[in-house]
Amino acid sequence: MRPSSARRLSLALGAPAALVVAVSACNAILDNQERTLRAEAEPDDGGPGADGADSPPLVVEDAPSDGACSSDLRTDPKNCGRCGHDCLGGACELGACQPFVFANVVRPQQVFVVDGALYFSDGLSTGADGGVSWCPVEGPCVTPPRIPLGPGTSGLAVDAKGVAIVAPTAGFVYTYALRFPAGATGQLRVSGVEPVGVALDATNIYFSTAAGAVFRCDRSGGCANTPTRIANGTGRGGHVAVDATNVYWASDGSSGSGCDGCLQGAPKDAADATASSVSLGRRPQTLFMNGTRLFWTGTGGAYGGEVSWRDEGVGGNEFFYARQVGRPWGVTADAAEVFFTIASDGTVRRCPRAGCGSASETIATGQTEARGVAVDDRAVYWASFADNVIMKLAR
Repeated sequence: MRPSSARRLSLALGAPAALVVAVSACNAILDNQERTLRAEAEPDDGGPGADGADSPPLVVEDAPSDGACSSDLRTDPKNCGRCGHDCLGGACELGACQPFVFANVVRPQQVFVVDGALYFSDGLSTGADGGVSWCPVEGPCVTPPRIPLGPGTSGLAVDAKGVAIVAPTAGFVYTYALRFPAGATGQLRVSGVEPVGVALDATNIYFSTAAGAVFRCDRSGGCANTPTRIANGTGRGGHVAVDATNVYWASDGSSGSGCDGCLQGAPKDAADATASSVSLGRRPQTLFMNGTRLFWTGTGGAYGGEVSWRDEGVGGNEFFYARQVGRPWGVTADAAEVFFTIASDGTVRRCPRAGCGSASETIATGQTEARGVAVDDRAVYWASFADNVIMKLAR
């Protein structure tokens, strides 16, 4: 694992910009408690602070008498940048929370945060068996419960009802309960296929296959190893996402597929339907659905690496959050913001959900092969694949 200093924030995440310049220029108003920051009185004898060499600490004019707010908002991890802003275990530097190692994991891939717990898949390296683990988001995450699932474990989906896992090499689709114990026995839903990506809704499991098709299987009663084929797409299937009415999946644009990197879709309740498709001219990597918006990352094509979205699945107009950003991997979103990872340059970035042109904000650097990313109302989490860690950063 690389030293934590290699994972510094490039920009403050949610901290007032005035906190990263000289105190004499700030006199900022705190956005949550309407308190004015000021410098402590400078000495008259020419001591430290008189010549600006040592900036005096930031203090709060009306700091509570019970000591709930630090006298220096630049360094207090419980009051970082503003009173009550907790770094959740990370350090506070210049009023900005810093990312920190949440869990040590061999080759982490995808991450999901559901109901106060973080779920993550691992493996997918030569000679390493894959598995899935979880930890409460408040930690600690030293020896998380883990299910070993053999080589080739890849697709992971988690929602409020449970966990679904697919493994192309072993050819199975399994489901597990949330917060499962170590080594738990799941329910085998499908075997003898080569599943690639997986998604869940309240009723069904949906998965794509290496042959390009997408299937569904009832998540409560199962499908007796005979899942319904919703549609047969083109190219090798990839990640999967669902909204209220449709299922979407990625195609890798493999040679002879007739698709130069595609997003494909079909009604969730269809059987052997003709898939709708839009050619992207690049290879989609990760899909994520939030509300009615479909997000994805892709590589290649005219714009190089791209993080994009559509509000009508495979129809409507395409918009982007970032272009020419190397090799993006993971993407996630909530009602306000979008977060994504760039595996090739080791950065984690964010944009307002409404868009940011090409001016995405870098919130972490030094992540070797950053992959899956997840977010809740307090923190952002991501997998640093080659560093063998899950990282966490307070929002």
